[in-house]
Amino acid sequence: MKLGLSKVRTLVCYGQYSDSLSYYEDWRNAFCRSAEFGTTTFDVCRRSDPSRFRTLAKDAELIVLLHSTNADTLDFLRPYEGILAQRACKLIVFVGNELNYPPPLVGMRDKIRFLDTVRPDFIATQLPLQAGTKLYEDVNGAIVVSIPHALDPGIFFPAIPDSQREIDIGVRSSRYHPYLGDSERVSLVEYFLQDSHAPSLVRDISLDYNDRLDPAGWAGFLNKCRGTLATEAGTYFLEKDDATVTRAAEHIRVSTTWLQRLSANLAAAGNKRLVPQAVRSGIKTLFKKVSPRRKYFGDFFLSGNGKEIVERFFKDCKEPLNGKCISSRHFEAIGTKTCQIMFPGEFNGILAPGRHYIALSRDFSDIQTVLAKFADETLRRRMTDEALEYVLDCHTYAHRMKQVRDLLD
Repeated sequence: MKLGLSKVRTLVCYGQYSDSLSYYEDWRNAFCRSAEFGTTTFDVCRRSDPSRFRTLAKDAELIVLLHSTNADTLDFLRPYEGILAQRACKLIVFVGNELNYPPPLVGMRDKIRFLDTVRPDFIATQLPLQAGTKLYEDVNGAIVVSIPHALDPGIFFPAIPDSQREIDIGVRSSRYHPYLGDSERVSLVEYFLQDSHAPSLVRDISLDYNDRLDPAGWAGFLNKCRGTLATEAGTYFLEKDDATVTRAAEHIRVSTTWLQRLSANLAAAGNKRLVPQAVRSGIKTLFKKVSPRRKYFGDFFLSGNGKEIVERFFKDCKEPLNGKCISSRHFEAIGTKTCQIMFPGEFNGILAPGRHYIALSRDFSDIQTVLAKFADETLRRRMTDEALEYVLDCHTYAHRMKQVRDLLD
C-alpha cells in the first residue's frame, strides 16, 4: 500500500509509566511534531478500552507501537492484541529493551511470540541491522529495519558554557543485573567512583536507579557536567529464547533468602502503574532496613558475582548475537556538549572514537592518557562541537521520522 503526499493518519501507541526514560517521550513527541504524520496518540497503560482503540485503528493508515508499550511488560498490549492482528493498515513495532530476561520478566522469547501474533509490517530494532534481522528472522512477513534513538535538540542543548560547568564527571545510571552477562557499565562507573587515579576530579556519580531524572532534570544535570561516562547499551550475549539468563537467574535465586526473593518478585512490578505508592514505599522502607544495599526493587539479583556468572554461564555460550548498540544517552550528552568517556565500540556505526568521544581501554591501562585528553579544554570543546554538528546534520528525531515515512512508499 503506497500512501500519498498528505500526512499519514497515524495512531501512535505509548505507555506512560515512567518519567525517567527520556526517549519514551522523545519518540512520541517526534511523531506529534512531524509534518509527515497526522498523529493521534493512545496510552495503553490507561484502563483497557478496546472499543475506542478499534475505532481509532479503523481510521488509521499506520499504527505505531513505541518502545514504552513493550519494553518491560506485554500486559498493557494484551487487550489490543486481536485488533492489531486483524488491522487493515500498516503496523510498525519499535521494540524496547532488546535484552534477555528470565521469567516472570518479559524477555525476547515473549516479545518474539507477540510479534509473530500481531504480524507487524515492520519491526524497528535499536540494534544494528545484521543483529536485528537475525533476532527476528522467525517473525513471518515482517521487514526488520534498524532505527536507533536520536537527539531531541529542543530538550538537550548546550545551555551552560563548558567553562562555567561545576562538575567534571557526572553520571546518573543504573546497574545491569549480573544475569545479563555484562558488567562493562558497572566496571567503568565504579572505577571512576574511586579517587586514587584522579583525586582532583569533581564527580557527581550514581548507579542508583532512584536517582535517575526526568528529561528536563537530566538535560539540566548534563549542562552542569564537563564530561560523563557511558558504554554501548545492550549485551554481547543476546539469545532468542532467554535460555542462558534463565539458568543464570535461577543460580542466583537459589543462593538468596526467601525475604530477598519476595522483595524482587514484588518489585518486578515496582513502578507506579502496577503497585500503589503506599505499598511500594512500605516495601522499600522494609528492605532498606533489611539491607541498605538493596535500595530499589530487584536488587537481590545484584548479590550475584558478575564475573562468576559470566564464567559459569556465558563463557561457552553458543552463537550468541551481539546485542550492543547506541542509546539515547549518547545523543543526549552530545546535545548538551558533554564530553563522553567510553569504552570503544561500534555504536551502530554512528560514533567514532577520537572524533565523537574519548575512548578508554577496558583494562584502564591508558587512564592517564585519557584524563590528560579530558583535561585539554581545547580538545574537549573541539570534540563536543564536532559531535553536535554531526548529530544535528544526520541523527535528530526529525531524521528518524523521515526514515519511518520512507518505509511506507
